[in-house]
Amino acid sequence: MKNNQHKIIIDVLLVIWTFLWVYYMAFNWAIFSIELKVNLGFAVISGYPFVFFFILGLLTLIIIKYSYHFTAIKLSSKEKEEHNQKSLLEKDIEILKLKEVLFKMQTKDMSESSTALSALQEKLDNISKQISSDEQTKEPPEKSQGENKEQK
Repeated sequence: MKNNQHKIIIDVLLVIWTFLWVYYMAFNWAIFSIELKVNLGFAVISGYPFVFFFILGLLTLIIIKYSYHFTAIKLSSKEKEEHNQKSLLEKDIEILKLKEVLFKMQTKDMSESSTALSALQEKLDNISKQISSDEQTKEPPEKSQGENKEQK
């Protein structure tokens, strides 16, 4: 909003400057068409001083207008870059939060898996103990097995 106001003020000043000089020139053409000798201090030149000051003022206002325009473009570019940087940082924060949630889920799953594995290991140990105790009760001593094999 402020940039637009400044731009409008500069444009209005440029138009007023041009209008006043053109108006003055239209009604006082004799002054603009007179060539005068002007002492610059180090040299004397002849020229049209009113035309010179009109062009000098016009160029000054145009330079002010475009320098302000370039400054506004740089400022806008800088604001966009800062906005992009801010959005990238916000995305990085979101990614880090998601990684944190994922890490918590993985550690929770791993702890649940380790307890499940511990329980499974316990069951396997119990089953292997039962199998070994069943085999010992069902199997006769090794000698009798060897004798049975020899008899066959």
